[in-house]
Amino acid sequence: MNGRNRVTEFTHFIGIDWSGAKGRRHKGIQIALVEKDNHKSPLLISPVSGNRYWSRKEVADWLNSGAGLPPDARILIGIDAAFGMPYLDQGSYFPENTWSSDTVYVLWQHIADVCSNSEDYFGGAFADRFSDYFQQPGGRKGKYYSRRMRVSETKCIETKVGPCESVFNLVGASQVGKSALSTMIMLNSLVAKKDICVWPFMEAHQGRICFVEIYAALFAGLGGHKGKIRNLEALNKTLRGLNSAPFDQRNNLDDPSFDDNQADALITAAGLRYISDKPEYWKPEGLSPKVRETEGWIFGVR
Repeated sequence: MNGRNRVTEFTHFIGIDWSGAKGRRHKGIQIALVEKDNHKSPLLISPVSGNRYWSRKEVADWLNSGAGLPPDARILIGIDAAFGMPYLDQGSYFPENTWSSDTVYVLWQHIADVCSNSEDYFGGAFADRFSDYFQQPGGRKGKYYSRRMRVSETKCIETKVGPCESVFNLVGASQVGKSALSTMIMLNSLVAKKDICVWPFMEAHQGRICFVEIYAALFAGLGGHKGKIRNLEALNKTLRGLNSAPFDQRNNLDDPSFDDNQADALITAAGLRYISDKPEYWKPEGLSPKVRETEGWIFGVR
């Protein structure tokens, strides 16, 4: 990376709690935005369509258009979903399969191609095509399935940041594979845009809008909280730990309801602001050239 100040220029921070569920609109997708000033509170963002819930395609279009921010804004966007699949542990994404790649860009394109007829970036068709490697509902366990982890996920576990689940597991409340597949389809649609970059596959200064993979529990931990945040008191205590002004529910969405998906988005936006100007987070131990090319990294894991 050229120069320490290359990563200190972000003016806005967007946290996204994602969903890989089947369907067109998703209650699980929540988006929060906060400005650079620590005195500013993070805000929840309603779907621009006027619908109650976001679709994944609507999120992509909104981000691609600059998220409604000024043209000179530099935006750091954190998505709570995996940007890659395990590679280093076996030297392949899918050992024993005739399809192979050793770069994440080719992986993204292949997932997108297989799922080209799916609704709203849903990744189920890819899991079906490569079913030998996935564990799916209904007792469908592929002959090559194992609970494989990426390097950064293993680092998460070793440093007690929090538990991680394999992207090859599509069963249970903790499964993350469906959200990962849909995220990679979306990133494939966005990465060709000249002002968009995806870290660490590209350097953070290469685009006006930079995407990073995050783990919301990591930011909550930096703010002094462990576990899910389910009430405003816990949320605002955690925000204070991230040097952020509290969330004012009265001045935000028309819907006064509150859930942990919204909390994760708010904490992510504030957490990105909290660590984005710290060089050590952009140069984590373990981010080798091969990891950078194939698996990516969870921003915030050092």
